[in-house]
Amino acid sequence: MARMASEPQVRPLNASRIQFAKNVLPSLRYSEVVNLNRLTRRGKRQLLFATQEDGPRYSELHMAAGERSVLRLSLEIAQLRAALVLIDEVETGLHPWVQKLLLLQLQQLALRNNLQIIVTSHSPVVLNSVPARGRIFLKRDDGGVTMLHPQGLGHRQPEPVAVV
Repeated sequence: MARMASEPQVRPLNASRIQFAKNVLPSLRYSEVVNLNRLTRRGKRQLLFATQEDGPRYSELHMAAGERSVLRLSLEIAQLRAALVLIDEVETGLHPWVQKLLLLQLQQLALRNNLQIIVTSHSPVVLNSVPARGRIFLKRDDGGVTMLHPQGLGHRQPEPVAVV
C-alpha cells in the first residue's frame, strides 16, 4: 500500500531544546526554532527553520554546516537522561574554538543529565579538550583494532581515532 503525503506539522521547539546550541554558538541568537514534519511517499521528512532575534527566518538548508550540525545535535540530546550517546567525528564542520565549546558543553550536559558520551575524532583540539583519563586511543592495522594505553606511549602522540 502506497503512503499518502500529509500536510506538514509545525512544532515549535522549547527553549531547553535549543539552549545547548546557543551555548556552543553564542553568536546565534535564535528567537524561535520550529521543526516542520511531513510524511511523504518516501517516509518522514523533517526540516528546521530558525528565526534570529534581529533577523529573518531561514531553513537549515541555508545554515552553515557547523550551525546545522550543532542545532541538530542539540535537538537530539538536550533532553536525554541516563543514556549512552555516540557521536561520530564530532568536529565535522566546526571551527577549532567551536570544537572546544562543544566539548565543554557535552561534558557539562553529561554530568547534569547522567549521560555517557562517546565521540570519535581525528581533531587534536577535541583530544586536548577531553581530560586524559577520558581518552581511549585505538590503532587499526591488518590484525584488527588494538587499544593503546596513553601512559605507555611515552612522548609519542598517536592518531586519535576514538575519544571518550
